[in-house]
Amino acid sequence: MVGQVELRPGDGDEPGASTVHLRRLSTAPPGGSAKLGAVTRGEGFDDRLVAVMAAAFRLAQCSGRLTTADLLLAAVRADGPVRGLGLGERLGGRVPPSTAGFATAGDGGPENGQGVHVGPYARQAISSARAWAASRGERASPEHLVVVLIDQASPGVVALLAEVGASGATLRRAALSGIGARPDHATVALLPLAPSGTMDRPPLAVDALPQEAWQLLRRRQERLPLRHLRRRRDWSAMSLNEQRAAMAVADRLDLDDHQRYSLLHHHLVAIRAKAAAAAPRLVGAPSPPGQMSRAVGLYVRHGDRPPRRLVRHGWACWVGNRRVALRARWLRLTSQR
Repeated sequence: MVGQVELRPGDGDEPGASTVHLRRLSTAPPGGSAKLGAVTRGEGFDDRLVAVMAAAFRLAQCSGRLTTADLLLAAVRADGPVRGLGLGERLGGRVPPSTAGFATAGDGGPENGQGVHVGPYARQAISSARAWAASRGERASPEHLVVVLIDQASPGVVALLAEVGASGATLRRAALSGIGARPDHATVALLPLAPSGTMDRPPLAVDALPQEAWQLLRRRQERLPLRHLRRRRDWSAMSLNEQRAAMAVADRLDLDDHQRYSLLHHHLVAIRAKAAAAAPRLVGAPSPPGQMSRAVGLYVRHGDRPPRRLVRHGWACWVGNRRVALRARWLRLTSQR
């Protein structure tokens, strides 16, 4: 995976500190609608659920983050037995906190040009609904999603139901009837959440990490070869080496994924702070939420003539990555051991 680590606040369903973003999930062009993103690609969804997902993403455009409350609000308004309960009408102008600005912003939401990130509980609910439906030999529908959201009982869904005085048990029975399941169907088994420190989940606190691992990385932080920070690729190479070192420490001490990625998060925050203090021109703040990386390419200019593209975008990325990798290797052999 090639990309820049971003630090952003935690998800609305799961309050916490900044987290490591491993990749972008979806983007929306200025004035456009958010794409469904990687979490909804592939087989296993019926057309009604795809429409529900699109509506939920439109609701989430105001906050830039899709939560389980957004999913439930969209699902109860889909055609089917759940809609017959009238919960969508009872909601009226009430919307979950993440969609507060949507009620007066129109169907398209604000034109802020930001992408929509999928929160950890929302991602778990979507994936679990798809897996449960597949185990029944069905395509995931809004009813599958509603049952999973009720069984998951995330803070966003619990708060939304409490606000409108709705019964989760009644909503669940209606959704089960829509897929021909018994009203006393057992609780749906949820897929595991993403590890702490990834996918918008806050990392474990430093005190909760194995101190042997953290002390090993602290010593690396103290001897960073900051004198070699002269170009942007120097910082990229140094950061790459430190990511590899953190993963090597996690492997050596046999840490689980929650500890591993939390350790990586705190280590990257620490080395960025030191590097930014030593070379603020080269090591700036993390990219703001929703900002996309610009395409890159190499150009050549002859006199006053317009510049001509020398290589294609993909080759420019490959060359840049190779330069960073070579610089990282040189640093490992000389000063960043």
